[in-house]
Amino acid sequence: MVVDKPETPNNDADALSPLTVGTFCPNCGYDLRGSRSPVCTECGGDINFIRTMTPAIRWEQRRQRGWIRSYWWTVAATLLDRKLMARQMCVPVSYPAAQWFRWITLLQAIAAVALSAYLFDVRKVIDWEGQFGDYLPIVAVSLGVAAVLVLAAWTGLPSYFFHPRWCPVEVQNRAIALSYYTAGVLALSPWLILVYLLMTEDRGAVGAVTALTAAAIMLIWWLQLVLLARRLFRRRGRTLLVALCVPLLWCLTAALVTVGVVGIPLYVTIIIRHWPG
Repeated sequence: MVVDKPETPNNDADALSPLTVGTFCPNCGYDLRGSRSPVCTECGGDINFIRTMTPAIRWEQRRQRGWIRSYWWTVAATLLDRKLMARQMCVPVSYPAAQWFRWITLLQAIAAVALSAYLFDVRKVIDWEGQFGDYLPIVAVSLGVAAVLVLAAWTGLPSYFFHPRWCPVEVQNRAIALSYYTAGVLALSPWLILVYLLMTEDRGAVGAVTALTAAAIMLIWWLQLVLLARRLFRRRGRTLLVALCVPLLWCLTAALVTVGVVGIPLYVTIIIRHWPG
């Protein structure tokens, strides 16, 4: 007589370690804390990459995949892949890698702004003849320094809203690093140069289109930060805080830097040169 052997239960799910607090499904946002399943128990999406610690951002693998290709893939993914940040939030994020990405993007933006200003040639728009001609060098240098400081501050300030105290420290560190990746939209700033090259004859149109292009880049960047806060923290108050405070700080920083780096040195120079005696 043949006796059927009892089926051995599948204990693969039980063998998996439970997921930690602050882990959410990148597909549906379901809280996965304590889950031992290889798939999301809410939507059925694959979450095995969380346990294998596979980075979702290609820049994290730049040494294996190549720096240039990884950089531009990450720029495109941060703009087009809505769930990229949510997936990366589930696995460790390299803070130094995020800072590298931030500063490379920042240098691109600074170079684009400087070259655009050179091509536009502000001297042809503003009359610097006569008594104002002596102040052109200090204004040019001051504006350059101010632009660098403003862009550096703008890329760093949003991170202060991505480490709420009620989040675990590990989650806070990941959120701060991911906030730097939203600056990838600044890699579009070389389009400012293209705008000039395509509209060289009408300087008024060049200025208007360049301003609109810069405004569009800032708007996209702001939306990226708001959506990131919404996906990471899933709290309306935190999302609203980012939406309101980030643009306010951007404007305040630009005003303070412009006054401190451009206005005050120019005012002091004028006073010294016109001082009696």
